[in-house]
Amino acid sequence: MSYKMLSNNYAQEFLITRQASCSLLQKYAAYQALFKRACSELSQDFHAEFTSLFSRLQAIGREFHFNIRHIDAFRRHAHAILNLQEKPTTHGLQEDEYALALFINHFSTTGIPLNLLQQCAATSTPHSHTSTERIMRVNVEAVHTDHLLVHSARNSEPAQRVALNDFPEMSTWLSPGTTLNLIDTIADEEQILHPLYIIYEPDFLIDVTSLTACLRPYGHHPYNYLINKFRPRTTHTPQLLGDATNQFVDTCLHHTDTPNQHLFEEAIQNAFHNNILGYLSCSTQVNAKFFNEAHQHFDHIAETLNNTFRQADIHIDTAHLLLEPSFVCPALGLRGRLDMMSDDHTCIIELKSGKIDEYNHRPRRTHVLQMALYKEIVHYNLNLSRTKIRTFLLYSKYPYLYDERVSTQELRNLMTLRNQIVYQEQNIRKGLWPQIQSHMSIDVINTNKLDGKLFHQYLKPELEAIITPLQQSGTPVGHYFSAFFSFISREQFIAKTGDNRPDSNRGFANVWNTDYTTRKDNGDIIAPLQLKSILNQDDTIRIIFSFTGNTAILPNFNIGEMVQLYPITRTGEAPNVQQTETIRAILVDLTKDSLTLILNSTQRSAHFFTDLRPYAIEHDYTDATFNTCYRGLFRLLTAPTRRLALFMNQRQPERDERLTLTRSYGSESTDQILLRAKQASDFYLLSGPPGCGKTSIMLRAMVEEFVASYPDENLLLTAYTNRAVDEICAMLKDITPVPEFIRLGNRWATAPQYHSDLLEEKFKPLRRRQDIRQRLEQTHIIVGTVATIGGNADLFQLKHFRTAIVDEASQLLEPQLAPLLFGQHRNGNTAIDKFIFIGDEKQLPAVVSQPEKDCVTRDSVLKEIGIENLGHSLFQRLLRQVKRDHQESFFGQVRTQGRMHPDISRFANRYFYAGALSAVPLPHQTEALGLHCSTDTPLHNFLARQRTGFIDITPPSPTSHSYKANPSEAHALLRVVSALLQVYHDSGKDLKPNQIGIIVPFRNQIALVRSLFALHPELQDITIDTVECYQGSQREIILFGTTISRPYQLELLSNLQQIDGMLIDRKLNVALTRARRQCFMFGQKELLQQNPIYAHYIKEHSVFTLR
Repeated sequence: MSYKMLSNNYAQEFLITRQASCSLLQKYAAYQALFKRACSELSQDFHAEFTSLFSRLQAIGREFHFNIRHIDAFRRHAHAILNLQEKPTTHGLQEDEYALALFINHFSTTGIPLNLLQQCAATSTPHSHTSTERIMRVNVEAVHTDHLLVHSARNSEPAQRVALNDFPEMSTWLSPGTTLNLIDTIADEEQILHPLYIIYEPDFLIDVTSLTACLRPYGHHPYNYLINKFRPRTTHTPQLLGDATNQFVDTCLHHTDTPNQHLFEEAIQNAFHNNILGYLSCSTQVNAKFFNEAHQHFDHIAETLNNTFRQADIHIDTAHLLLEPSFVCPALGLRGRLDMMSDDHTCIIELKSGKIDEYNHRPRRTHVLQMALYKEIVHYNLNLSRTKIRTFLLYSKYPYLYDERVSTQELRNLMTLRNQIVYQEQNIRKGLWPQIQSHMSIDVINTNKLDGKLFHQYLKPELEAIITPLQQSGTPVGHYFSAFFSFISREQFIAKTGDNRPDSNRGFANVWNTDYTTRKDNGDIIAPLQLKSILNQDDTIRIIFSFTGNTAILPNFNIGEMVQLYPITRTGEAPNVQQTETIRAILVDLTKDSLTLILNSTQRSAHFFTDLRPYAIEHDYTDATFNTCYRGLFRLLTAPTRRLALFMNQRQPERDERLTLTRSYGSESTDQILLRAKQASDFYLLSGPPGCGKTSIMLRAMVEEFVASYPDENLLLTAYTNRAVDEICAMLKDITPVPEFIRLGNRWATAPQYHSDLLEEKFKPLRRRQDIRQRLEQTHIIVGTVATIGGNADLFQLKHFRTAIVDEASQLLEPQLAPLLFGQHRNGNTAIDKFIFIGDEKQLPAVVSQPEKDCVTRDSVLKEIGIENLGHSLFQRLLRQVKRDHQESFFGQVRTQGRMHPDISRFANRYFYAGALSAVPLPHQTEALGLHCSTDTPLHNFLARQRTGFIDITPPSPTSHSYKANPSEAHALLRVVSALLQVYHDSGKDLKPNQIGIIVPFRNQIALVRSLFALHPELQDITIDTVECYQGSQREIILFGTTISRPYQLELLSNLQQIDGMLIDRKLNVALTRARRQCFMFGQKELLQQNPIYAHYIKEHSVFTLR
């Protein structure tokens, strides 16, 4: 690899920080951010994957033959200081400045002056760190047959030898640069390390349940993990019974004084309403026998909680039980959610609704091992002795309560299986699925060589149903599956571990790998929190926390987001998710001084929630969306031939010219689009610019025409975001008469005015299943996000849809749509006959985390299908295809827009739409601005004269290390909003705050602007959000803050793509096309002019300098 050089900006930023008047902690934060960006830039062309800064730095040292000893000491020292584990000192800072200066100079053409380096060197002595740890994080330097050479992440000692005697298979797939955890390591007389466990790539957490699900009667092969990924997720009665038993525990713990029969009826009703579609899809099996069995489980659970737990030899106090506590355990590379645990962590209870091993009359070994892994997690996270942790398996069918133990070798075998799975996932990300698939067979998976009736009649057919469809390696379908399987695996890896982008805080592993100060500055943790109150509203428990007086809150959290809540257990130390249990919750409200959570499981233990200790919340992560994509891709392999041929570009779309419209919808052009959409038998594409009424006019007309033409058939309305689905609901309610519809989705991600349309609310008054089934059958319109619909496989078992209309289609990747495209009804046919895709390929694209180079298609078979880039939407591929083939009958283009005044749309029309846009025109698109002001200030006069313009702001403080928050811009936005309100008032025009919208690129800036505006109650109705959340929305006035203050951030601001021969900045296009009457951009003129498109904007608009 050629020698990599950093830009000169690094030396300049180093000098600015060194000379700044700020605290030592602030300097360390700025230096750490600078160092991380430098490492990202130096390693951006590496092919290896990195889950930590340490492993990335090791790779830089190897690749460029650079001795990392000094800079690695800086890395460790800065992390400890920013994590509040050490206090910064002036002498220590001088040492670290010297190390960082050497590093920057080595990789820069114009570096830090030599006399300054000599000044640093005169005061510098290398940090001395020695430590012995139960959990050693190391980076592999070399791999030998019987041992490894590794470097510790915690000190600068020479490479150490690690014996592989107990892990012989690892030598075949370990490589230099790999990150490992060595657990409970013992050094022999030759100082060779012998760990109890070796954990491969520990930041890639595997769920305990997913790991033990690989322990099958026929063997424990890592291929079982893949098979479980693809296994169809349809509901069966054992699953319903399992979910019900969890509900029974919750109910029995919280209603000990309620009569049992009444309590059971309440609990089973709750279980039913929590999974209505699942119960209806299993209606033939959910019978009197099922309910009798459920009642038996309920009685056994009540008896166990009230009596068995109180026995002297067991002695579990139910008043001190936590329900569904979760743990993340990077030490073992695992995470898990327990059913019950005592609040002192010394007792774990796992509930099982299935059978024991009745032949041997003992618990199933899979369940025992699952419990053992939970015990290991608690042992290593909380530093509790294994002998102090009691574990019980509760089989509610009998009920039996087992206290079992496992051998060290069994646990070691489980860790080996976990490592094999992580290595297998790595190979899939590298594109090696064809090799894995060619080796995958029933003989390979059947390591126990089962050959009896159980295997051949039950287990083998189940395996064949997954493995046989996977054997399509040479076909176009096989190429498609392989490419997108690897693509989604890479996206999942980034979501779990992080990416290589400057200042990025993506990746669940940032929760434990990133220091507390950086997480707090980025808004990714809110701490410390003080319990304020616990409220019971509408049968929902709300936990309200207040921010403490010294807490500066700039939160990077969304309403409706799943979070981890945990107590801060060690006074004076930074919050650490690895040192305690977490409780999963949903953030439902966030103000300037408090937040409100809804818990996934109501906690009875009064000891968990107390005002005597502080708490923290951090981001959570789930594999659910990725698992939906995997199952959707697998559905592709078993889809009907005609559907496959259509989307593999092996047959042309078809239409039925005999169909006609039931009426006219206002204009000839509208009627032509609607007629073509109706006549299309397979798919239709509708593209249109911002403000053209794709949802409010065209989608509405399509719904009205469908209802009039097919009153007894089903219509699916879906979109990428919940905000777009809210707008679909608003459109439906505006139709007269309002068509009956049901919305699927999360209550807390749904606008309050549409809560009554949610499935559970619609059916709440109905008590009988047959009434609910009849109501569902009679409701022909279903609404929800693509993720929600795709994750509800039971919906397609219950309903067949004639048409699905997909809004925001240009933001959806092909694997995200796969569950809909290839979903099957219970009769074996496709669940959806036809699709209408609505979007604009020149607005926001699908969200992709991996680099562009990993998305570009090199496979000739995929190129024949029309796939040029895996990160492009299906909408974009099909639109390119029908345009190329001149199939005008299958796509429509709306060219008139009724939102923007022509002065506002002029820039986007010229640079993004080649002059093809025109105004309707509506009255506001032709009238003069008509503003004046009573004051003679330059800012007021500028705003009164200009419809659009650029406002040049003061650069933020050079020591600000949170470059995604810009105080200068926030204050400028406040000044302009106040001036606008004054100008409109002086002009006799009514302008309400909610008619002003503010768009900024980063969540940190949103939080900063909100905190500033919170001091002005009259401005609380202004919506401040990212461009991603504003797509599809509009305001009278839009203020677009660019926020950035460093050259490297220009890449973060834009999303460039060549479309129809034009270079389109799709983020900028959306930001500039939300306004009806006025639109102003904010930013640093000199910086933004380095981007050609922004330079054009500044050149073509009036500029006001705000100081």
